[in-house]
Amino acid sequence: MAHRIVWEIANGPIPSKQMIDHMCRNRKCVNLRHLQLATAKTNGENRDGMPGTPSGVRGVWWCKRTQRWGVTVVHNRKKYFGGRHDTLAAAESAAIALRNELYTNNLLDRAGRRGGRDGGHIEALRSLRRAGVLDDVD
Repeated sequence: MAHRIVWEIANGPIPSKQMIDHMCRNRKCVNLRHLQLATAKTNGENRDGMPGTPSGVRGVWWCKRTQRWGVTVVHNRKKYFGGRHDTLAAAESAAIALRNELYTNNLLDRAGRRGGRDGGHIEALRSLRRAGVLDDVD
């Protein structure tokens, strides 16, 4: 909630049907350079991996029938199939490539973040800073 107050003090009211997206993925962050207006769709595109799932990687699942990793990306309520892959790393690469093709606000993917299960964002944030997207990342 503090991020909304900080945004509104600096930029005025948040428009209807929009929300504040934390580009840095830290929900407690109130640094204006890490916040952006987003729709529910674009906010959902800029998400982390999927801890607690067998793969730990967003959009990657284990296919018991083929004994391979499957890739599915959802965009505008439609599922896009990214194939089945022998290794988790190959499936993750396919998921990232498919998201990069479909999404406009998947900042961590575009920064080259790998390893969805580790939850470590520091290197991805540094990549975003180097790309000029974020400033002041420790």
